[in-house]
Amino acid sequence: MRIGVATGLAVVGDLLGAGAAQEEAVIGDTPNLAARLQALAPPNSCVITDTTRRLVGALFEYEDIGSVALKGFSGPVQAWRVLSESRVESRFEALRGGAAVLAPLVGREEELDLLLRRW
Repeated sequence: MRIGVATGLAVVGDLLGAGAAQEEAVIGDTPNLAARLQALAPPNSCVITDTTRRLVGALFEYEDIGSVALKGFSGPVQAWRVLSESRVESRFEALRGGAAVLAPLVGREEELDLLLRRW
């Protein structure tokens, strides 16, 4: 099994074929990129784009594959191999970073009281 994941726009159209071979038409750079990453992936692994890695944050451990030249793309594409789930305490921490400083709620005593009462 090899998996390639790219994040971006795609156009999904009408069904093509018949019976068990029936599938939806999918076009665009994103599905093409995902297919190229899938071909690049070693057996039993998943390769993702840099955009996808930034979206999923520290939910997983990654190996930097580097910038790779892929057929059909004008420039190199930064790719990452997903190694395993990370050991972060929460999804919030994984997506926002452990060092993220949250702004304090100023002048929101009424709203905080309401939240605490509902909790």
